[in-house]
Amino acid sequence: MKPSRVGIAIAIALLAAAACSGSGDATRESKALAAAPMAPTPTSASYLAQVQQRDHQTIRYADRLAAHAPHLPGEVPFTGAPPKDLRAPDETIGVGNLVVRARYWTVAGSSDAVYRALKRIHSPGLTLSGHGLPTSRAENPPGQGFLHWDPTHPPAYVADVELYMEMEKLTRRRVIVAAFAEAAAHPVRVGAETIPVAASHVVVTKTRHTLNGVVQSARTISFTPAASRALTTAFNASPTHPPATCIGGIGPSWSFRIIIRSAGHTWKLQYPGGSCSGLSVVRDGLSLTGLEPTAEFQRILRLAFLVDRGLIHGHLLGVGGPARSRPAHIYGHLTLARDGRVVAHRRTDGAGAFSFSAPRGTYTLRGGSAYAKVNGHHDRCVAPHAVVVRPNRATEANIYCQFR
Repeated sequence: MKPSRVGIAIAIALLAAAACSGSGDATRESKALAAAPMAPTPTSASYLAQVQQRDHQTIRYADRLAAHAPHLPGEVPFTGAPPKDLRAPDETIGVGNLVVRARYWTVAGSSDAVYRALKRIHSPGLTLSGHGLPTSRAENPPGQGFLHWDPTHPPAYVADVELYMEMEKLTRRRVIVAAFAEAAAHPVRVGAETIPVAASHVVVTKTRHTLNGVVQSARTISFTPAASRALTTAFNASPTHPPATCIGGIGPSWSFRIIIRSAGHTWKLQYPGGSCSGLSVVRDGLSLTGLEPTAEFQRILRLAFLVDRGLIHGHLLGVGGPARSRPAHIYGHLTLARDGRVVAHRRTDGAGAFSFSAPRGTYTLRGGSAYAKVNGHHDRCVAPHAVVVRPNRATEANIYCQFR
């Protein structure tokens, strides 16, 4: 539901430290871990107990949130069967593990009057984030108003949450109000996703995606022991990926397939990239919880394929325009030029992100988007400064387009 959110710089110190660790330590850790029982899997009793506890926490929180909905004087709890169009919220968070708890009541007055009264209420812990007047011609179904509230301090175990209220005329003198508390919990990370670091070996395949959906293997790299330990450490630090629905947008041009072998087990990872995608994990053929790759994990992946080239990455951003307080990520096209000559073309992904790999040197970035104009043109979006590329380093450079 919320936009999802990458700065890049290589972790040289981490790689150097890993490179200095002795092979004897790796051998001892490998033998010890191979002999010891592995951490819980998705079918183990301990993991299922953790999942059940988190589900119960989320349900209790949703119950409290529904009860915390803004109140009006003279309201009466509604105990009958609610109207058909109020049995479930018109809009829901697009996730698969959604918990919805409902509360109903009635209050005297018209739908518009109740809507306006609820909208004026200051509710500690809630921020009004959306609203629609019942008699507005834009509302569907007509005569049904709504208010969206976001909790300001949701618990850490909740990935996404909102309080959604709807109201409509029940009788000539009374209005029925429904409060739907919607909460989605963060998945519980499986213990078996923690990979023994010292003995790990990593092989990564970078894949290219064409516009007609064909996936081609571009290059495969077998990581050095130091780089393998660095990537495995970054993987172990990755949190769970909240389940979400990604709507629309253009997919990334590149993705990565990763195999990590350690302590007699094999982890197969798929990282499609882009703004909506998590890191899928399969251990010895068993699917585990999806993870959110950290910036460090993404850095190591990207920089491993540079080979004496540098990486330029950033976003195409729209600025200005009416009622726009901060830059917006937009879809568009870009060019990379050196000494006045264009050396590469790109299109952004659906979140406006782009990346170029290039030899050492100073470059100029330009772009364009159908969503933005400068002096009537679509092709005058520029980076504010020249971009300096250094081998095996990553540089962030955003391109700005003016909204009119």
